[in-house]
Amino acid sequence: MKKVLLVVGLILIGASILAYILKAEIEQGVSDGYAYAQTHAQGDCVESALKRLTPDIGMSDRMEILVFSRACLQRASHDPEYCRQIPANVFEAHRFIADQCARFGRDHKTCEKVIQYSASACAGSLPGMR
Repeated sequence: MKKVLLVVGLILIGASILAYILKAEIEQGVSDGYAYAQTHAQGDCVESALKRLTPDIGMSDRMEILVFSRACLQRASHDPEYCRQIPANVFEAHRFIADQCARFGRDHKTCEKVIQYSASACAGSLPGMR
């Protein structure tokens, strides 16, 4: 019984530490996104996020990139040239996302999510950060 309590206690401590680290990563991503957006357009936010998204990064870094891109896209100036590239048709949009991720040499879900955020931002339907 004591071993079970010890294991449960260690799991809870580990979860608390992970939550603290992720909270810091999220706050940093929001702060960086808002700061970058002050002098950049939406297309720049996407490019910056995808450049940060290297194949060898971990989960917390991926989360920070997603938060950065979302915060940046919300506050950056509208980029009509970038937004015109995003197709309204769902099937064409999937191809656009794949092409954009391939252009940056990124093939994971985080890249797809960044491009989806940009499509929502261009459409004016990206909810705000809390």
